[in-house]
This record gives sequence, structure tokens and C-alpha cells, in this order.
Amino acid sequence: LVLMFAIMASGYNVMLGWPNLLVFCPAALAVVGGVVSSLLAIEMGLPFILTLLIGGVVAALVGGAVSAGAIVIGSNFEIIIATLAFEFVVFYALSSWELVGPTGISGMPDPSLGALVFTSQIEVYVFLLVALTGVTFLVAAFDSSLSGTLSIATGEDEDLLRAIGYNPATYKLISVVLGAFILGIGGGIYAHVNGLITPGAFTLDRTVLLLVITVLGGLRTVYG
Repeated sequence: LVLMFAIMASGYNVMLGWPNLLVFCPAALAVVGGVVSSLLAIEMGLPFILTLLIGGVVAALVGGAVSAGAIVIGSNFEIIIATLAFEFVVFYALSSWELVGPTGISGMPDPSLGALVFTSQIEVYVFLLVALTGVTFLVAAFDSSLSGTLSIATGEDEDLLRAIGYNPATYKLISVVLGAFILGIGGGIYAHVNGLITPGAFTLDRTVLLLVITVLGGLRTVYG
């Protein structure tokens, strides 16, 4: 559980810490990724890694779409309201959808890599450790990139950033999309490792948990 929540919190930190955006829907993005990954695995029999990546991409697209309007407006209040509303919309939509429902989805296959299936506790732990390491390297690469630097600049001085020819909204959106992608992957991993994902497990209290993890670990820190 620590490793899975560390993966999701890393994604939330990218959205929250780098551009200094008060995005309040990490749980919704994680459950979207988990539901997409689970349905693709169960209904279509796609390989685990492929379903995980597709779930991450869908979460990234959804997160970007939800945040885009509020980011363009540029007010933290609009971002909070839009993303918080989205959190509740996702919960009620998934709870009402017959393929998911209040009881969620179960019976998804164990995490695997080709013919290698991770079933025992030790195997799953090692898999999660590798996944977290990969996510950490991804966040570190973003932090050291020009996009990462400009994302930080959006939270420091937007007017100066515009004056030197960069659009702050673009780099805020990049942070949100990357963070949502990682959250979607984290949700997919959570679903396959536990063999169950329910809308009720990813509500506002889960968002608060991820917020606490991110703040205690340190906003805008790669390893915190």
C-alpha cells in the first residue's frame, strides 16, 4: 500500500507542486485509470502493461480537459471548484454505470510482464518497487527539463514568464497532464494488485490522503 500510494502521490505532486496549482481531483483521476485498465483487461483480454498505459493516457486526457478551462482563466478558485466538482461527478457516474456500479470491478488479472505473472507478496512488492523507481526517474527527468523549470516559473511569476515569450497556461497544463498520467497508472496498479476497484474507495477522503502524503513528503521534491 505504501508503494502504491507513493506512485499516486508522485503524480499528484507534479500537478500540485511544480505549477503551484490547487487541483483537487487526484482520486478521481486514479479511479478513471484503474477502471479503464480493469475493463480493458477483463472485457478485451489486453496485456497488463498495455491496459496500464491506456488507463494512464485516458486519465491524462480527462485531467487535461477538466483543468484546461480553469487554467486559462488563471484563478485558483476556479481550479479548486472545477476539479472538486469533477471528483464528485466521477464518483456518481461510475456508481451509476452498470459495468462498474457501487460494488466496483473485480476479477482483473494479476500484474504481469509477458509470461511473468506476479502473484506472491514478494513478487508484487518487487514489481511495485520497480514501478515506483520508474515513476521517480520520470518525475526527476521532468524536474530537470525545460518544461519542468517553466512549470515552476508559472507558480513564481507568470508576468515575467509571459514577458520572455512563454505561455504559463501551456506549462501548467503539461504538469497536470503528466501528473494525471502517473495517477492513472497508479490507479491501474492498485486495481490489479488488489483484484478490486470501487468508486467508493476513491472519493474526497482519498484525495485528502494524497494531499497529506504530498505535503509531508515535500511539495516539488522528487524523493519526498
